Amino acid sequence: MNLKYRYEAETPVGLVASFSWQSGKHDEPGGLPGGASWHSNVKAKYWFLLAGPSLRVNEFVSLYALAGAGTARVDVKERIRMADYREEFSGSQSRTGFAWGTGVQFNPAENVVIDVGYEGSKIDAMKVNGFNLGIGYRF
Repeated sequence: MNLKYRYEAETPVGLVASFSWQSGKHDEPGGLPGGASWHSNVKAKYWFLLAGPSLRVNEFVSLYALAGAGTARVDVKERIRMADYREEFSGSQSRTGFAWGTGVQFNPAENVVIDVGYEGSKIDAMKVNGFNLGIGYRF
């Protein structure tokens, strides 16, 4: 999900703010002969909060660049079962790092905006990148 707000006064330079949220999960059960089994569950959430300048090139096209912060949270649960052994492990970790983005907005009609953008971040060893395509209403 991505939400953007663009403010533009009477000059060609404006301001864009962007909020993005992504999530995903991965379940992996497994087993071995003799009854041993395991189950891994990983859930990840990531959100960006970015802002930056925009530049109106002409009445139909605007360019923008964004910078801000991205936060990642990962929750992990592991379950191991054997004939006479059962164990569960869980943990979570959150990290925040620098995030960036860029994009272009088209105005095919007076109050319609088509947005094409890219946002990315690298937090420790995790890289999150996303392309956004959206349509909006211009007030």
